[in-house]
Amino acid sequence: MASDGILDLTPGLLRGAPPVPGPARWRSWLTPGHASLAAAILLLLLVALWAAAPQLFAPFDPYAVNGRLKLLPPSPAHPFGTDGLGRDLFSRFVWGTRTTLVAASAALLLAFAAASVLGLLAGYVGGLVDDVISRLLDILLAVPGLLISLMLVTGLGFGSLNIAIAVGVSSVAAFARVMRAEVLRIRHADFVTAARLCGVAWTVILRRHVFPHAIGPVLALTALHFGGAVIAICSLSFLGFGAQAPAPEWGNLIAGGRSVLAHAWWISVLPGGVIVLVVLAANRISRQLERIA
Repeated sequence: MASDGILDLTPGLLRGAPPVPGPARWRSWLTPGHASLAAAILLLLLVALWAAAPQLFAPFDPYAVNGRLKLLPPSPAHPFGTDGLGRDLFSRFVWGTRTTLVAASAALLLAFAAASVLGLLAGYVGGLVDDVISRLLDILLAVPGLLISLMLVTGLGFGSLNIAIAVGVSSVAAFARVMRAEVLRIRHADFVTAARLCGVAWTVILRRHVFPHAIGPVLALTALHFGGAVIAICSLSFLGFGAQAPAPEWGNLIAGGRSVLAHAWWISVLPGGVIVLVVLAANRISRQLERIA
């Protein structure tokens, strides 16, 4: 009611709507989209904590052998059960997180660095440089990534570092194609043309003007490929190319349950289930980054 006795019919939006109550704001984050994103972030934070400080989460020594505890099913004392040597599988999985995630991160860093250089040169320089780089990327894309990784790791030798290099090289083509497409879109923008007319060196233009505007979709692809890198690292480790026993790694933990899968399913199924959840969480965050980019 207005002060002069006349009913105030001004719409609430014009008068300024009242602030959204606290519970309503929290309910908005309970929608399926927000809830899945929050769960994905929390899961990846937990896994990152496992990698940073495994001793805080692992209840047992991952290398301790106890014949009296072998092949125990999951229980409150052993959430993932025990393996054929009586070692606690949850502790081994937590300690193996660092090895797997470091290898996946190193593979992505290598792929991102190499692809950025190739994509920037192909998209900005063009001509013969673009043709040569594009044909090289086409060859890499024509061969399955896992096969390229297997060929490289066979030549490099076993070990987590070598499989990280192999997976990184096999991922270069996908990153470079996205970077090249973004550079082609940006290189004729007004601010790039203005910098070129002012006599700015082409290397400076790439570093200061083109690369910062082209990196967004590549970062989203990096988050998406993080899940793929984890799967590739685990696959190579499963085949025996990664960290050698008794060192714990996600892939070789799953491989350790192959011979007893019929009556000790938890050795392979529970670690594999967590790996699937980690990959799905990385993909969920990647979709959110794509919307932002």
